[in-house]
Amino acid sequence: MILYLFDIDGTLLHARRSGSRSFEAVFADRHGIAGACQGVRFGGKTDPALIEEIFVARLGRPPSETERAAFLDAYLALLRAHLECHGVEVLAGVADALAWLSARPGVLLGVATGNVRAGADAKLAAAGLAGYFALGGYGCDSQLRAELVAAAIARGRQRAELREVVVVGDTVHDITAARACGAIACAVATGSDPAEALQHADVVLGSMAELPAWHAARYGADLPARILGDLRRGLPFDAAFRESAGVSLDEAESAWARDLNLPWIWMVRLGSSLTVWMVATLLMLIAWAVKRARDRRMMEHWQDEEGPRPVAPRLRTVGDDDQDDGGTVH
Repeated sequence: MILYLFDIDGTLLHARRSGSRSFEAVFADRHGIAGACQGVRFGGKTDPALIEEIFVARLGRPPSETERAAFLDAYLALLRAHLECHGVEVLAGVADALAWLSARPGVLLGVATGNVRAGADAKLAAAGLAGYFALGGYGCDSQLRAELVAAAIARGRQRAELREVVVVGDTVHDITAARACGAIACAVATGSDPAEALQHADVVLGSMAELPAWHAARYGADLPARILGDLRRGLPFDAAFRESAGVSLDEAESAWARDLNLPWIWMVRLGSSLTVWMVATLLMLIAWAVKRARDRRMMEHWQDEEGPRPVAPRLRTVGDDDQDDGGTVH
C-alpha cells in the first residue's frame, strides 16, 4: 500500500486567515494583547508550538498546560465561527487529484497537519474534503512535526502493509519531517514557502494538479519490472502482482473498469487482438491490390513506348504434316 499524507493549510486549502484571526482574538480577549500574531509565520508549525511561540514573544514565558488547553478551547470555537462566515479556498487541482488518487488500488490517503484534530476536521469539512482521508497525524499528537508524521504512519501501518509513504506539503517543515520519517518528500509551491526554498524535496510540483501524473510515472512505469522480479523469486503470478502493485488482479481490474469512460472504448476495441489482425489483413490486401494496379500500368506504358512486339516464326519439327499442292515427299 502507498500512503499519502497531506498537509492542509497551503497544500489543500487557504482558510482565509481564519486561524490567525482566531489566535489573535483569543490573545486579545484572554490576555489583553492586540495583534499578538504580527510577525509570526504560521506555515508548517503546529498549533501547540504556535501558542508557545506567541506566549514567549508577548508574555515572556511559555504557557502552562491549563492555559494551553483553555486557549485551544477558545480558539476552536472562534475558528468554526470564522470558517462558517468566510469559508475556505480549495486550491487548484486538489479535488481532482484527491478523487483520482482515492480511486487507485493500493493507495491510502491521510493528513499530516499542525492543526489539532478538531481544527483539521473543521477546515476539511468546510472545504468538502473530509471524506477522502482515512487517518492522520495532528498537532495534538506532538508539537514536533516529524513526530506527528510518524504518528500518522503508525496509524497507516495498523490498516495495511505500507510499501512507501509520500508526505505532501508546502513548507520546508514538511520536507524535514518527511526526511526524518524515511518518507518521500513531495513539495507543492502553493503555500508560504516559494519553490526555490523547496528544491531539496524529492519532487516539487507547481500545484496539486500535477500529482496524478507524478504518481503514474513513479508507480506505474516500473510495475512490470517489479512483477518479473517477484516471479524470479518463485512467487505465483497472482501473488507477484499483489506484492508489486499492492492489490489483487481483481481489484486492479475493477479500478480499470471504473476509469473506462465511453469516449475511450474505441481505443480498447482497436487494441484487441482480433481487431489488430483484421486491420493488418485489410492493409495487406490493399497493398497487394495497389501493387497489381501499378504493375499493370507500368506494363501498358512500356508497350505503348516500344510498339507491338514482332511475332516469332514457327519452327518446323519432325512429324509436322505439311499439306501442299505439290505433294512433296520429305
